[in-house]
Amino acid sequence: MLGLVAAGSGCTAAEDCNDMACGDELVVEFRPVSGTFQAGQYQFDVVAGNAPMTCTVTINGDLPFGTCSPGNVSLVGSLRCEGDACRASPPRTYQVYQMVISGNPTPIRVTARRDGTAVAEKTARPDYELCGCAPNGRFGSVSVVIE
Repeated sequence: MLGLVAAGSGCTAAEDCNDMACGDELVVEFRPVSGTFQAGQYQFDVVAGNAPMTCTVTINGDLPFGTCSPGNVSLVGSLRCEGDACRASPPRTYQVYQMVISGNPTPIRVTARRDGTAVAEKTARPDYELCGCAPNGRFGSVSVVIE
């Protein structure tokens, strides 16, 4: 079964302004419904506009790092944290993966596969909001729940 959830933007309030400019970006968040990714080879595919992007990662009980193509896309893993304490004991796996994509593409098509089998699919038109104050860029996000 494929699970999908739409998320709102993650922009911060204008009082968080600083002199550093931020570029436009889209964050596609992959989160397992169980709270922990099952072991396996994951492939996260996003088609943004007409541009295909792919990130892959093998999860096998260690803190895995992924690879992405093309170069303007990155994959970031996050541990589940409570306050200042993050769980790093077994199972040592990330709780969320985020594909960070430069620009404000729309529409997007997302597919997540584990060991070659689709575990989530989604088509979305992200909403982009100006983050903070000028000269910051526009930010959008999409959340995909993996069964």
